[in-house]
Amino acid sequence: MRMTITKLFNFDGKKSLINYIIGNYSTTGCVFNNAKRIQSNDTLSTVPLDSLFYIDSSPYTIIQNFNEVSIKFGALEEKTPLARAEWLKFISVFYGYEREASQLFSQIEENYNCNKFLIKKQNLLASMRVVWLNRVSQNQNLWVMNDYLYKTELLKDAGAEILTIKEDNVESLHKVLKNVHFVIDDTEITDDSNAMEEFYKNYEYNDENSKRGVNFLSNKNILTNDGSRSSTGISSWKEDYLVYPHLVLADLIYWFHPKLPVSKYFKFEIEQNNYDNHYWFRNIAKNSPIHMTSNIKCPTEIPDIITQTICINLDDYDGDYSDYYAFYDIKTFLKKYILMYWYLIAFFGCFLIGLIASVHYIYKGKILRKLKNKFSNKNIHYANNENVANHNFFILEDDDFE
Repeated sequence: MRMTITKLFNFDGKKSLINYIIGNYSTTGCVFNNAKRIQSNDTLSTVPLDSLFYIDSSPYTIIQNFNEVSIKFGALEEKTPLARAEWLKFISVFYGYEREASQLFSQIEENYNCNKFLIKKQNLLASMRVVWLNRVSQNQNLWVMNDYLYKTELLKDAGAEILTIKEDNVESLHKVLKNVHFVIDDTEITDDSNAMEEFYKNYEYNDENSKRGVNFLSNKNILTNDGSRSSTGISSWKEDYLVYPHLVLADLIYWFHPKLPVSKYFKFEIEQNNYDNHYWFRNIAKNSPIHMTSNIKCPTEIPDIITQTICINLDDYDGDYSDYYAFYDIKTFLKKYILMYWYLIAFFGCFLIGLIASVHYIYKGKILRKLKNKFSNKNIHYANNENVANHNFFILEDDDFE
C-alpha cells in the first residue's frame, strides 16, 4: 500500500484496514502503529497478502512479486476531487463496508457541492487569478503545474481563474506571475525558518528590482500545502486530500476570501488545538503556523469533522471585490464592476428611464392643457366682441321671404 491512499483505508480514523505498507512513513496513526513494512524481496510465500493495492508501477519489483493479488487503484487518474474521493466505494467492496462508504461519500459530496455552487452563483466575490506551480529541480529552469487536471478543477470550484504555466525562461515566468493574486507553491521547503528565502531562490526573485511591482509578493499571497504535518515532519497532504475534498475546498476558499465567515463552519480540534479556517494550506509570506499532529496516535481526530456541515452562506456579507482592485487598471476595474452588478445597473437604468418618461409625459400634458385652455379663451373673447348683426347666420336674403 502506497502512502498516497492510506487515508481511504482509514476514513473513520479508528481502525485501519491496512496490514502492510510500502515505505516507512505515514501520517495516519493507526497505519503507522500497526502496519508492517513490505520489503522489495518479499513474496506471497513470506507475506501472505489477500490483496495489494497500488497506484502506479514504481514499486515494480514488489508488484511483480505479488502479481496474483495486485489490484490497480485508479483514483489518481480521475479528473475531479469528488471522483477521486468516490473510490471509497471501490475499497469498501473488499471489506464489506459498502453502506458506510456510500453514506460517507454522500455527505462529502453534499458539502463539497454546497460551497462549489455558492461560489459559482455569487456576485460578491472577486475571481482570483491563481498559479499552482513547482520548480522541477534546482538545476533546471522549469516550472510546471503537476497533477494538472485535479488542481485546475479544485481551483475552479474554489472560484479561481487558473493560469496554467509551463515555463523554462525566468523572464517569461516573471511576466506571467506579475499580476496574479496568489501563487501556490509545491516546491519542497527544506528549512521553514527560511521559507521565503527558498521561495525567492526557487522562482529567481534575486533582487529588489525583480520583486518590484509584483502584486502577489506585495500582498503576501504565497501558499504551500504543507501546513499539516506529522510529528516527524512529514506533510499529511498526500494522505488527506483524496478523502477530504470538501475540507480542502473550504480551506482554499478561506485563503481566497478571508472575509467570508468560513470559521463558523470550518472549525475543528486536533489534540487540544483549535484550528480555524485553514489546515493544509499555509501562507509562508505571513508566517502561518504549521499544524503538527501525532503520526502515532490512534484513533485520529480529523475524521470526526468529515460529516460536519460546512456549507458557507453569504448572509450579511458585503463582498470583497474592492480588496483586489489594485490588481487591475481602471478600465478593467470598471468592467469587472459592471459585470458583477449589471442587474443593479440595469434596474436603476430602467428606473431612471421610466422616471424621465413619466416627468416628460406629465410636463407635456400640462403644457397641452395650458395651450388648449388659452386657445379656447381666445375664441370666446373674439366671439364676444364680434358684431353679431353682421354674422352670416343673421343676414337674410330676399329669397328667404318668398
